[in-house]
Amino acid sequence: MHLETTGLFPQGFVTRYHNNDFEFDYDILDTLSYNDPINKVKTTQIDSRLNPNILYEDDRFNDLKIFIHNSIEHYLERIHEIPYEEFWIESSWINVCPTNGNQYQHCHRNSFFSGCYYLYSNPNEHPGLSFYKEEKSKVPFIGYYSNKQDFQFKDYAEMIVKTNDLVIFPSYMFHGHEINKSNESRVSLAFNVLFNQPKEQAPRGWYHIRFEK
Repeated sequence: MHLETTGLFPQGFVTRYHNNDFEFDYDILDTLSYNDPINKVKTTQIDSRLNPNILYEDDRFNDLKIFIHNSIEHYLERIHEIPYEEFWIESSWINVCPTNGNQYQHCHRNSFFSGCYYLYSNPNEHPGLSFYKEEKSKVPFIGYYSNKQDFQFKDYAEMIVKTNDLVIFPSYMFHGHEINKSNESRVSLAFNVLFNQPKEQAPRGWYHIRFEK
């Protein structure tokens, strides 16, 4: 279910969805392998160069994968109005943030859009997802053509999220979250998205890159 869309900075559209039909089995967390914690946050993204993809590798997330795919389709077609031939989730992983953990500002390389699905988040106790305006990003990113533009200007925004919310945003946007002061862990599933666009619809002079799964 599409809840809201906000244009930021003006770097792109940040959109929130909600899943009314998914119930997460928290025992799954005890069966996963994690990297050494960073700022107390442990992640299944043990080596980002290996492109872990828990949504495709673990059948226990099949129903969630369908919801996320449908949401990405809506985001590309209805929110950004982006012509595309196909899209796919290039990588996905789980983050577990315990008490006093936080996630520093960062962005995602080598993808067009990213998302974060909240397996557990209490909006009254856990920090939301924060976005930060960067005057000049030093991280290279790839561009895409779209039929929609965003012209809202802000410097910082926090999106309050709850369990079974999904947030999708451009990968190059800097984001993170503040310290978790709750006694309960904040659990999320993050992912990156790539797609191919039809060459014949590209604006004049636009160079064309094609990605392989």
